[in-house]
Amino acid sequence: MEDATESSTALVWFDQARQALAHAKTLDEVKDIRDKAEALRLYTKQAGEGLEMQNWCAEIKLRAERRAGELLKERATDLHPVSRERILPEGISHIKSHRAD
Repeated sequence: MEDATESSTALVWFDQARQALAHAKTLDEVKDIRDKAEALRLYTKQAGEGLEMQNWCAEIKLRAERRAGELLKERATDLHPVSRERILPEGISHIKSHRAD
């Protein structure tokens, strides 16, 4: 069971990650947030942390993938469909990028 300090620290991290995503303007920024959230999720799972923190990390990862889709959509409106496939960053699939719609 998590104590109040761990829970409040996790909540602060979650809020900071959400704000960082809201302000992210590049795919690299979004991918960095996504990668950190996934790494933290795996760490918390391996360390036996509570499911709440693991779920928060997973939520940030999904939000980052959606944000990447939004950024890609903004960038790809005037690109040829073949070119759109080439602008996906590593770790973001075509399907994941469309889930932002």
